[in-house]
Amino acid sequence: MPVSRLYRFAAYCGLASALLLALNAARRTGLVPSDAFTHAIAPLAESFGLLALTGLYLLHRERSGRVGLAAYTLNFVGLSGLLGAEFIVNLIFPVLTTAQTDAFLHGPTGKVLAVAAVVFLLGALLFGYTMWRLALLPRPAVAAYAVGSVLIAVRNVLPGAVLIIGLLFAAVGIGVLSLALGSRKTSADMRPMPISAPADDWPATSE
Repeated sequence: MPVSRLYRFAAYCGLASALLLALNAARRTGLVPSDAFTHAIAPLAESFGLLALTGLYLLHRERSGRVGLAAYTLNFVGLSGLLGAEFIVNLIFPVLTTAQTDAFLHGPTGKVLAVAAVVFLLGALLFGYTMWRLALLPRPAVAAYAVGSVLIAVRNVLPGAVLIIGLLFAAVGIGVLSLALGSRKTSADMRPMPISAPADDWPATSE
């Protein structure tokens, strides 16, 4: 399969993820109904996000080397943890009592979710740094993705409005990154974006 087709597939997944992130933010503000349907599709944002993340890594893999692989792995594992958290929050917690929910959050499940959030935070920052330094995609979108990811990761220790802001930042970031990714033709199309500084000083860690 041509690399350009893989990029387009990942771009479509990223746009779907961005749309669902925006929908989740709208649901939390009351702009759209908070019902069984909107709760059921909420985890799809992370599902499509994992596919988009893989496409972004494919674009950067040749120049990012071991650093890029470590960043992608952390981000992928952390986002997978958030996917599990979204299933629990949207599909399990609504049918539990408050006491049962508290028991979940104060037990092993809560600890696992906290670890997943930390891994996602570190992965998003490192992967965002990798994309920023290589400058193959628009840097403002990279910054929006990183900021949104950080706010989503720390949502449990900050006011609820922070999560909404994070969802919107992440939606804009992943949406613009996906549009830029979809325009790439081949894996050799590795020129830095015109608005960004060259990335010649990136460590040559690739083999």
